[in-house]
Amino acid sequence: MPKKMIEVYPHVALLRLLNVGYRIAYKIGKSSQYMRNIPLRERIDYVWSEMMQILSAIHEHIGGINLSLPTSEEILRSRQLKPYEDMLDALVCCWMGMRLLNGQAVPLGDEHSAIWVPKPLERMVLYHTTTAKTSEHIISDGFKDATDRYLTKRLHTGVWLANTILDANDGIRGGTVLRVTLSLAEQAIEDYEWIAPNMRYREWLIPADLVNHHIETLEVVS
Repeated sequence: MPKKMIEVYPHVALLRLLNVGYRIAYKIGKSSQYMRNIPLRERIDYVWSEMMQILSAIHEHIGGINLSLPTSEEILRSRQLKPYEDMLDALVCCWMGMRLLNGQAVPLGDEHSAIWVPKPLERMVLYHTTTAKTSEHIISDGFKDATDRYLTKRLHTGVWLANTILDANDGIRGGTVLRVTLSLAEQAIEDYEWIAPNMRYREWLIPADLVNHHIETLEVVS
């Protein structure tokens, strides 16, 4: 593939990466503008927390990143954050390049010039039926793996999630339904899908750690 050059605005890409529609205040040099009359220590702590959020999101998409931030207590001067700000910008641009190569980016502009932005990240909305008491534990502490043979010859472990609400007619016990929004594309969980003839729904047995790591929203719907 021939080499190509694209223009990227890291902050625009960050809005898609974090799925937000507002300014991400991670630029320490501009912190006094959007946090006026806020003491420097508080501005440093806030910018640091924004950087941690960005780095965590990047780790979900790029493996093997050898970058960690110092603790906020170790940051004594605002300028100490500037090198990390630049490194995060570089990583965001790398992620943007990955999205482009995977056909997951679009240009904003015209035939003469444009900046490239990521397409919205894919998400899945799935459902988990359980008891009222168990749903409280899930909301408080996250999903826990269950292990059983599930009518097969070997043990299987994970959390059952379906693409629709299941009830007693589907052999499911419990009357409380949780709606789970995961920041995952369908391809990311295709290996966990259980496929059987004449099923009216789709169902996955996914490791609890994977589910908990990618939960965006978790709410009781019935």
